[in-house]
Amino acid sequence: MNTELNPIEPHELLTVVRSMLLQPLDESTIPDGSVRIISGDPGEVVADIGPTAVVISEYALLKAGSAPPALQPILLGSIDWRILPDWTTRHILGELIAAATGLRRSKYVQCTRCGRTRPPEAMASITTCCACDAQDEGVVY
Repeated sequence: MNTELNPIEPHELLTVVRSMLLQPLDESTIPDGSVRIISGDPGEVVADIGPTAVVISEYALLKAGSAPPALQPILLGSIDWRILPDWTTRHILGELIAAATGLRRSKYVQCTRCGRTRPPEAMASITTCCACDAQDEGVVY
């Protein structure tokens, strides 16, 4: 029997996903029982690993008024790892993770005051980051 056509082993899946993601990793269990891994600091990729599927999303925070920003991942793809050959699962996961990383990084903005490149949630306006706004304008975040 050709082992390359077999699905990835369930006990290997989490290890494979972890190895593909950028450090640091923040791992938790979400209400549906899946393992959620947020990759990067600031976050870039969200991977939800469940008993039947792996869901890869771009990290995104939703700002709503004065409430603290809430995680609102942007879905890129979901694969049923049980029915795909191991190598296909690994390839698709790698492509989805690369896409999520690229999309997230494309949204970073350079602050015109300090010159640092920041994720969108760290910006007070389209040109100024929260740190510069707090320092220069006395705004508290």
